[in-house]
Amino acid sequence: MKTKSKKLTLAWIVPALALALLVVLSTALAGPARDPVVGSGSSSAINEYQFAGSATLVIRDVEKSTLDSPEGLLVTLLDPPRIRDDGVQHVVATHTFTFAVGSISTSDKEIAEPTDTPGLYTLNANMKIVSGTGVYEGVSGHLTAHGTIDFRPLPVPAAEFEIRGSISHR
Repeated sequence: MKTKSKKLTLAWIVPALALALLVVLSTALAGPARDPVVGSGSSSAINEYQFAGSATLVIRDVEKSTLDSPEGLLVTLLDPPRIRDDGVQHVVATHTFTFAVGSISTSDKEIAEPTDTPGLYTLNANMKIVSGTGVYEGVSGHLTAHGTIDFRPLPVPAAEFEIRGSISHR
């Protein structure tokens, strides 16, 4: 009877240890947890290649506003827009969101498509989080922005957008 009991115990220990090892390894290899990000913002041109404004992001269920920092939100176009024959504009840019507790910087590919209203474009951006400062040191992630940019006769072009995505803290 003892031999049968030992075999039965070994038959359960080996799979239990293998399962525990699998759980530990999968957690270690999964990388940092991703926190959802939602928010909105607006900006206006301050020169030919930069827009300044404000944004509010909710990260880990905590609202952060760039209004809490003198630097706010800065959008920089890295090259002149490439404009296709149909009026669609392709832009490579960066966003720097500066909060009281640190900043988040992105590398972006943006597309502005004309609407039926002359001078008004829909705006879509894919934004890779490339760096952070302060409490955001070492962050990574991805955001998308959807909104409009208005080039109609105004003092300056202006954009409004909604943001969604995720951020990881290492």
